[in-house]
Amino acid sequence: AQASNNVFRYRYWCGTLPACDGNYSTFSLTFEPGLYTTVELFAQMRTFSRDNGHGEFAFSVVFSDDHVVLFILASGFQVDFTGSDSVGRFLGFDHKLYPSTPTVSGEYSAVAEGARGNLNPENFKPVQVLTNVSGQDSQDF
Repeated sequence: AQASNNVFRYRYWCGTLPACDGNYSTFSLTFEPGLYTTVELFAQMRTFSRDNGHGEFAFSVVFSDDHVVLFILASGFQVDFTGSDSVGRFLGFDHKLYPSTPTVSGEYSAVAEGARGNLNPENFKPVQVLTNVSGQDSQDF
């Protein structure tokens, strides 16, 4: 079955936080169908962020203790996993904004707690190696 989990979105809030007037811009990166390692996903996220003038290291996605961890490393950002087409769905994040209000200090992290975020090798062997952002579910491999 075709999965719909190939979009990474983030919000960038206006200039000086917390004195922002509530305006933000949303940026969306659509991954091409295929299998990706987390290194490949992160590389595309870095390039996308850089190309939008937000630097290469506004975001980071890593594996730690068998879970996916999202880091936001710059002020004024939120990662938007609310869409049904969000890559966050596959990685195990809830359908919400991370964090719920824009970062001010630029130091934020969230651990995926959903079934897909727990990369226990006994449960999700294919997921441990590859991230399928669009295409078949990992259980189909």
